[in-house]
Amino acid sequence: MDASKVGHPQPLVGDAGKESIKHAMSMGNPQQAIADYRAANSLDLPAADAVYALLDSMGVTRHSVHSTALVAASSAAINHIQNNPLSNDKHMTLLEHIRHYMDFPQLQQLPLQLLDIQPRMIPFDICEKICKSPHLYESCSTNIKRVLWQQNTDLFRQHMFPLIQSYVDSEDLLWMSREMTSNAVMKFTSRRRKNKSLLDISAAIGADLRLYMQTLGMIRELFLETNNPAFGTLRLDLVMLMHENDVSDIIGDDICHGLAWPLDACITKQLMDDRRVQELQSYFDRFNNENMPYGEISLILSSPYSRHVLAQYVLSILEDIAPESAVSQRYKELKFPRVLLTMGLSAQELIQQDHPKIPKDSRLKTREFFQSLLVHIEDTAAQPVPEDTSILAINGIARQVLYTFVLKLAANQNMDALNIWLSVIGDFLHSALGISSETPLDHISLDAQTESRIPHAIPVSHNIDAFELDAFIQSIPSDND
Repeated sequence: MDASKVGHPQPLVGDAGKESIKHAMSMGNPQQAIADYRAANSLDLPAADAVYALLDSMGVTRHSVHSTALVAASSAAINHIQNNPLSNDKHMTLLEHIRHYMDFPQLQQLPLQLLDIQPRMIPFDICEKICKSPHLYESCSTNIKRVLWQQNTDLFRQHMFPLIQSYVDSEDLLWMSREMTSNAVMKFTSRRRKNKSLLDISAAIGADLRLYMQTLGMIRELFLETNNPAFGTLRLDLVMLMHENDVSDIIGDDICHGLAWPLDACITKQLMDDRRVQELQSYFDRFNNENMPYGEISLILSSPYSRHVLAQYVLSILEDIAPESAVSQRYKELKFPRVLLTMGLSAQELIQQDHPKIPKDSRLKTREFFQSLLVHIEDTAAQPVPEDTSILAINGIARQVLYTFVLKLAANQNMDALNIWLSVIGDFLHSALGISSETPLDHISLDAQTESRIPHAIPVSHNIDAFELDAFIQSIPSDND
């Protein structure tokens, strides 16, 4: 329908159409203007007048007839656009002809469908128009939105932040992170990769490397605000979901793909065998101190799943050392997982630094605790010494390995040894948190986040992250389990 047939060049659609009709009605006899318009735009069918008369007699309004015809015509046009590829020139010619329909809700899917077919050919002025109209923006497909997000970072952030936060806040994710010693870890990995928020994040990115990198930046940004290791799990799950979907444009450029792949295999099987350790070491051999992506690596290693499987590996080495601790040659094998654990536990610090360096892990204290733990591996009834408590209060690696050891005691139902170590944990928590030994631990808030996404501050000289305590304490089986 074109107003040029009644002397006006603009299409009779949307605001422009309203103004054109107003102009035609004001130029002379309104009834004649209506008659001229009807003559020029009525259905060109011999029986049309008779059909109209019949429908009038049945009480069917012209509005109802025309609305139904419009829906049918629009559906047929969309089907034609979808199934009849056009050359670039014809595509742009058609777009220029129907772009005005964007202002007309009943027809806006026509130009939007055309834009969806060739999103890289969307004119800049149309992008601007869509970005300024929330309703039009929400009506766009993800293909179109990706082009808009390339030009308008704020829109992309508005879309992604709620999805990222929804993944991190997932009760299902929180529950699974407390059951890492279960034999169902493989199922948990599959469930995490099917999390709706994660799938929505992946769908928004598609195969767009630039949007993927921007998403990683948002994950780092939120991790820096909160120090919540769930963002490390999201970083791991996102690259592995891209791997599973074979999005080669992304995984080929993600510098951490070579780390995530073997590490994820270890997490899934709850085992770091010699082959996987060698693969991980080969990944790190690619870098030197100047070009290593410390921030991205440490973010992945901050995940509770990463830290737990690394601590398991340390514990397995210590278990092999224990029977021949005086002469064992395996002590040197502890260095690699110890460095990775240090990076995971120091992720926030490493991401913040312009020239990051892996913090020293108090190696002497770590080794001192490991020597003490060897005694308890050999004799689970042995009593810890006071030095154990003081080391645990200041050494993150020692705590991480102890947690793994205690969880293994719980899994083996060694309740006597478990009670010994729970008492020690209670002692070093009081010391580390700077509170009286008389204060019950269940009176302390261990919630990892507030509504503002900022973790509770713990005003002590040796900070133990709230999420670390929460994840550990809630993973201990209750008497009712």
